[in-house]
Amino acid sequence: MTYICRNIKNARRSHFCANRMRGMIFGASEFALWSVTTASEVLLASWFVGQTLQFGIAGAVARRGLAGERAFKLLIKVVALVLLLAIATVTPQSLGLAPAVN
Repeated sequence: MTYICRNIKNARRSHFCANRMRGMIFGASEFALWSVTTASEVLLASWFVGQTLQFGIAGAVARRGLAGERAFKLLIKVVALVLLLAIATVTPQSLGLAPAVN
């Protein structure tokens, strides 16, 4: 699968190929976790979605860096995204929409 994704010339098709591969890898790890843990299916599904998005964002940052974007500009975008996601995590807990971790 890696060989196929690397040799695709069209960037959009390569991106979709990489997403399928990432989904297969994390899906396999989720099935392994599901078989040995007592965690709920909802927790495992949300972890799968979170990990897939996390690695997708990391791949986009790496792609931008390799494409020649200035490091400082890239750093500012990453810090802004981290702050935005931290706010998006804390806000539902503060409003009582999501349980806070004890």
